[in-house]
Amino acid sequence: MLDDAIAMTLVVFLVVLRPIEVHWWRGGHLSDQALAALFALRVPLIALLFAWAAGFDAVALLAVMVPAVVLGLLLYRLSLRNAQSRRAREVLHTA
Repeated sequence: MLDDAIAMTLVVFLVVLRPIEVHWWRGGHLSDQALAALFALRVPLIALLFAWAAGFDAVALLAVMVPAVVLGLLLYRLSLRNAQSRRAREVLHTA
């Protein structure tokens, strides 16, 4: 029961942290690569926490984590391009 509460608390923390990360990125405290990595790592972490809270065995956990990691890697490239294009637009609008 306590493990489920810890896992769900971490999931909520990961979701709530996203706007803070974006604020730090806009303020220049996070690089584009760091923002993309944090976004991409969020997917496998949330999948792992949900699988852990659901009590999956090792095989089921692996079946959940492999697609989550692949999706995270794909999202890294997508979110990196998105962050770089947003940064370029912000530079153009402030210049």
